[in-house]
Amino acid sequence: MNNSTLIDTKIINQKGLRTFDYKNLLDSLMEINNDFVWFVDKNFRLILFNQNFGAFFSKRYSREIKINDDFFSIINIHEKDFWQESINKTLNGHKFFIDYSFDNYENDYYRIYFNPIRNGEEVIGVSIYAQNISESKLAEEKMLKSELLSQSILSTSPDGIVTTELDGTISFASDKFMQMVGNISIEELFGKKLSDFVFKEDSEKFIENLHGLSQGKHCNSYIFRLIRNDGTFFYVESKIDVIRNEEGQPIQILFILRDITDRIEAELEREKLLQDIAYSRDQIEQEAAKYVELNNQLFESERKLEELNSAKDKLFSIIGHDLKNPFITLLGFSEMLVEDFNELSDEEKKEYIKTIYDTARNTQKLLENLLSWARAQSGRLQINLEPLSIKNVIKENIELVKSQAEKKNIKITVSMNSSLMVYADKNLLDTIIRNLLTNAIKFTGENGTIKIITKDEDGFVKICVEDTGVGLSEEDVKKLFRIDVNVKEIGKSKEKGTGLGLILCKEFCEKQGGKIWVESQLGKGSKFYFTVPIYSPSK
Repeated sequence: MNNSTLIDTKIINQKGLRTFDYKNLLDSLMEINNDFVWFVDKNFRLILFNQNFGAFFSKRYSREIKINDDFFSIINIHEKDFWQESINKTLNGHKFFIDYSFDNYENDYYRIYFNPIRNGEEVIGVSIYAQNISESKLAEEKMLKSELLSQSILSTSPDGIVTTELDGTISFASDKFMQMVGNISIEELFGKKLSDFVFKEDSEKFIENLHGLSQGKHCNSYIFRLIRNDGTFFYVESKIDVIRNEEGQPIQILFILRDITDRIEAELEREKLLQDIAYSRDQIEQEAAKYVELNNQLFESERKLEELNSAKDKLFSIIGHDLKNPFITLLGFSEMLVEDFNELSDEEKKEYIKTIYDTARNTQKLLENLLSWARAQSGRLQINLEPLSIKNVIKENIELVKSQAEKKNIKITVSMNSSLMVYADKNLLDTIIRNLLTNAIKFTGENGTIKIITKDEDGFVKICVEDTGVGLSEEDVKKLFRIDVNVKEIGKSKEKGTGLGLILCKEFCEKQGGKIWVESQLGKGSKFYFTVPIYSPSK
């Protein structure tokens, strides 16, 4: 055992202390873990200390500690006042403790207990017991800092903070919350529930969420309205959490409430502005649509007016030229027959009569087309759709033009499905086929060929009239089927017509639900196509 811890029995006897078993006393003191125990007499000399004291003070003050050492010679000079005052106070009979931290030992705290040693009524020394309280002291300081930090956060937070019991009764409210609801006092909150401050229309959902939270359900955040004490309301966004005990059971509910009234009002204003913009846009679009419709109507009126003008010009051209010239021919040759009949040879008479006949026939055809076109333009054209055998219609029209083709030795061939039935107007279909055949004969030279081909295609019968005639340039093809184009400008063939026949073909095709078009190359003949709906028994 270290001799520095032994008690000098002579000193004890001199001080009047009775003799006792110091070894057992020392062994008992050594059992106190991490604590320091030492005794000093009236002269501040060490009369007893344990190993913890010796080890700590030897290390701290860099010297060996022995019995009879003057305690004040061990410690630093600036510590002497504390220890001298405390020991003197104890020698005067006082018993007390003080929390103390030794120099150069940061975060090392001790609770020093000072007790007088008595011999009867006389105080003859001091027992000093130092208990290490660093952990509890640091925890206490940490808790204090945490409380100060919490108070600082609560006082500076832009959000109102409220805790409630599970039934919604307010247990804590920050200054910010009391300011938000109208600067009420803490006394005015006593016994109130948070639901008392919730706007009436939002209270049902709030109470429902509160009940769910008390049952352990999750509710992260949502928006509702609170009422101020002046009756006005404001919007808050609430973040909600459940405070639980060590067993995980809910004991309180935490609300962090942020005033978002400015944001909500801005969103409402933005929504209103967007609605106004959408309404204005709709109004503008409606007005624009009206103007577009009016413009379309105007354009359509102009187009129809142009067509009427073109039709009028076409009519005047036909009357002024195409009808006038045949009559001049008829009158001229008739007059020669009347006046010079006896002087003319039989061949000449025969030639004049043939010219009169051909002119009268062509004029009759022109008049038929002209009357049909006039009926179509006036809306008085009657359309009677019925099932027709395309084979029979084509055959009948070939017979009508057969004599014209034979005069030029033109061969007409047909390739078709004889069972095809179309749903069309007989007169209109005859006019289309007859006009296309007559044109093909007119613009095909002697010994030429004309082919008629029919084909079933997508619910229609496609009919092609192909010839080996003079053909058309790409530029001339674009001028066909148009009433505003002078046919005298189309092609270089000596054979000319009014162009009225193709215009009739286009109009009659469209009135029956079909269409017409042409493929042609100059010098290689032409192919005129048109379609007619196939007959279906359901029609």
